[in-house]
Amino acid sequence: MSLSKRFAQATAITQLMDDLNRGAQTEDMIMLGGGNPALIPAVEQALSALLVAAQQDGTLLHAISHYDGPLGSDRFRRTLADYLVRQGWPVSPEHIAITNGSQSAFFALINLLAGSGSGRGKGRVVLPMVPEYVGYGDLALEPDLFYAHLPHVTRLGPHSFSYQPDLETLPLTGDDALICLSRPTNPTGHLISDADLERLRERAAAHEIPLLLDLAYGQPFPAIQFEPSQYSWRPGEIACLSLSKLGLPGVRTGMVIADPEVIQLLGNFAGVAGLAPGGIGPALATPLFADGGIDRWCQQLITPYYHRHQQQMRLWLTDLIADPRFAIHRGHGTFFLWLWFEDMGFDSDQLYRSLVAEGVLAVPGHHFCPGRTRPWHHARQCLRLSLAQELPLLEVAAMRISKVVARLVKA
Repeated sequence: MSLSKRFAQATAITQLMDDLNRGAQTEDMIMLGGGNPALIPAVEQALSALLVAAQQDGTLLHAISHYDGPLGSDRFRRTLADYLVRQGWPVSPEHIAITNGSQSAFFALINLLAGSGSGRGKGRVVLPMVPEYVGYGDLALEPDLFYAHLPHVTRLGPHSFSYQPDLETLPLTGDDALICLSRPTNPTGHLISDADLERLRERAAAHEIPLLLDLAYGQPFPAIQFEPSQYSWRPGEIACLSLSKLGLPGVRTGMVIADPEVIQLLGNFAGVAGLAPGGIGPALATPLFADGGIDRWCQQLITPYYHRHQQQMRLWLTDLIADPRFAIHRGHGTFFLWLWFEDMGFDSDQLYRSLVAEGVLAVPGHHFCPGRTRPWHHARQCLRLSLAQELPLLEVAAMRISKVVARLVKA
């Protein structure tokens, strides 16, 4: 299929963003789809202060009236490198590229490092565990580039379950060019353990396959994870960071940490594809990274907010949906809940359509499983909810969801 024909068709990520836009304009629609962060009042106040300061000292005017280089603001790269060194990362500005959001970074990295031109056979992109981020699946310009490995699904108790990566049987071959993993994982909130991450690193190194870690919700920022874990970048790895989940999705600022040769490759691509990344995000964020304010944001404002929302929504849903077949994934982070309706007589598409009619917008689970080589019925029994709305709206949403589920079970 030609590229023009391919992109003339709907994709999972464009459907998601279209739904997000349409739902935001629909009266009485409760938006539990999409990845837009919450409008946390204290964060909005801090952002307003940053904007005022940047306007007063001329930083904002400079950012909107000048190009940066293809790798982004040198000042921000130096400041971010200093911050990451304080976190124990062995990096310098030469290890950092600024991009127009993580999605554009993934597109560049996957198509530059994987595929038939990678020198590794088919050049597959391996997802060690699905469900995974919906935005990966449509990125590759070559067909059938992704391979997804299915996890173990374990019931933990009433209304609770968990996925576990099956790393022992993960097939890595000469056809594999890149391993891609989000930590914690959008959509389920799963946080691969430090021990499993180390095992995956060892296997990747043994096969000389780069490991790409999507840290949009994780350490060192925004640190939306509710259990302790450690991560520090190592040479040979690629770590993708973002300002979006800090409350700045509109500035479209991503950061890639990698070996200098990968960074230079990204810079060359960025120069051709877009000249330079935008400068407003780096201009606003530089003071936060310089004085450690970013850590205070995460620890005091952002992580506790989402943790409260996850705990409360979990309680509401498990109280309202008594059916023992209903379960919620044991979330370790992000601002999503992942629901499983095991053999309850409907699939996620039916549930999605019924919820839209009831005034709740969520995302069907099968979109989050790209690269599967065989059907996985489980994926069509799942649904992702965003927790970015305020608690009173989430309570209304929980009641609407339980009403729809009861109706579908009886049908």
